[in-house]
Amino acid sequence: MRVLSTIVLVTLLCASAVLYSQTQDDLWTQCTSNNVDTNIAGCTALIQSAS
Repeated sequence: MRVLSTIVLVTLLCASAVLYSQTQDDLWTQCTSNNVDTNIAGCTALIQSAS
């Protein structure tokens, strides 16, 4: 159980590091993309970065 918790924690930390390494311009480009999944991810990241 402890190993699983550690893996989940490391995965979340890596994912948040990727999010913060993107510039606002990169996120805006993703938000206005033609791909729906990319749109959702980019727009969500923009909204979250505003707080």
